[in-house]
Amino acid sequence: MTMVALVRSAWCDINLDALEANARNLAGLAGVPLLPIVKANAYGHGVVEVVNRLAALEQIWGVGVILVAEASHLRENGFGGTIFIPGGLLPEQAEEALTCDAVIAVSDMQVVRALDTEARKRGTHQRIHLKVDVGMHRLGFPFNDAEAVAREIAAMEGLRLEGVITHLAAAHSEDEASRARTLSEVDLFGRIVEHLRKDHGTLIAHAANSSAVLSVKEAAFDLVRPGLTIYGWAPAPWLAERVPLEPVIAVRARVAVVKTTTKDARVGYSQTPIEEGRRIGILPIGYGDGIPNHWGLEGGYVLFPSGRAPIIGSVSMDSCVVDITGLPAEDIGSTALIMGAGPEGIIDPAEIGQAVGREIYELLVGLNGRLPRRYQGRSHD
Repeated sequence: MTMVALVRSAWCDINLDALEANARNLAGLAGVPLLPIVKANAYGHGVVEVVNRLAALEQIWGVGVILVAEASHLRENGFGGTIFIPGGLLPEQAEEALTCDAVIAVSDMQVVRALDTEARKRGTHQRIHLKVDVGMHRLGFPFNDAEAVAREIAAMEGLRLEGVITHLAAAHSEDEASRARTLSEVDLFGRIVEHLRKDHGTLIAHAANSSAVLSVKEAAFDLVRPGLTIYGWAPAPWLAERVPLEPVIAVRARVAVVKTTTKDARVGYSQTPIEEGRRIGILPIGYGDGIPNHWGLEGGYVLFPSGRAPIIGSVSMDSCVVDITGLPAEDIGSTALIMGAGPEGIIDPAEIGQAVGREIYELLVGLNGRLPRRYQGRSHD
């Protein structure tokens, strides 16, 4: 077990064995290699440690980030494998992109030309994946332009057209219209891939995010790009049983203060009334760490080894108050599970998000750098 010293009494435990188990299960389901998405500090889990563990697996083709700075950070920390950036670059980032040796998905000809110019200066061949928009209306060339753009890229001396990529807009949705849209997008992408391969040979094709990995076998193509599922959570309740997933993160905090409420007591900035004689504990974790301010006003709770304790009032920036009246075993120094999973049970971030009107993705990436990470599980170093 690898751990870092705690610098405060709130932290995140990261189970790297669970991470590996999720990757293996997803690869088994998809039947093709994985391109795990590790943007935003690996969804709050700590990108260097996550990538080091994933890189040791034979099922991993590479890892995906969004920012060139994220790719540079991985290189600076010793990662030598494939880094994929699925788009969003500006032309002036071409030099940095080539310096960090990332595979780039392109959606704009200005970026294509900048990458070609920089690669020719260096005497190298930049690996390019052509991004095609089949319905997301975000990044990607219009699908009607794909063949012409591919020919132009293939003719450029500094570029090597290696793959073709798209993103599916509605694979997370269960309703009939969304399902029909997803299958239509997959079919359209498949036809584009077939046409491109006639002129450019074997191209790596990939389209499936976490939701599509779980729900659309036809979307697997040559690679899949799981994000949320790698970290142990399903993108939607209807997808939860498609493959075994183990939550990787457990957010915890230790009780710093215990007191008994007095008559007419009110808790926190929300001035939430509480009965006299209640035993309350103050946990040194709050919305400054990514715990939603209104969670305590919407049925929020934490889990101790001896049971469940409701959060009383709104969550402050640096602390929250829990009612431990019914948990006599808990006192100063006791550890509570705030979010995630462990021996105490599970507090699904999706449950928190539903209560406060946030997405699970927001909650995970919102667990910021104020919280130390402790890494648990066997090391492959």
